[in-house]
Amino acid sequence: MAPVKHISRHRTRQWLTAAYDTVRCDQALPGTSQPPEDAWFQTKDLEGRLETYTITRDGRLKGPYGFLQISGSFRFHAFEHSIWFEYEAHFLDGHLEQIDVIRIDRST
Repeated sequence: MAPVKHISRHRTRQWLTAAYDTVRCDQALPGTSQPPEDAWFQTKDLEGRLETYTITRDGRLKGPYGFLQISGSFRFHAFEHSIWFEYEAHFLDGHLEQIDVIRIDRST
């Protein structure tokens, strides 16, 4: 499998029916003092093959076949203890530039 060169949320119809991939984030997450306890998230912005990816402490994206040299961004989310967490990670040449908060909502 070739490394992903660009990630885009604006994919074709295939994207809409894709399965979720799992993302583990070992980076500190902005916007809350208590991010999800287990740090596991879901995304449809990667391959959509039920694979597991990790945003490592040193800011790289590790996939099932090694580190990915990506430039682009993807969103990932989790729902835990009635709180929706959604973030967007931005990569350039395989290195994390930043993680933005998209939404953190407490359901009532």
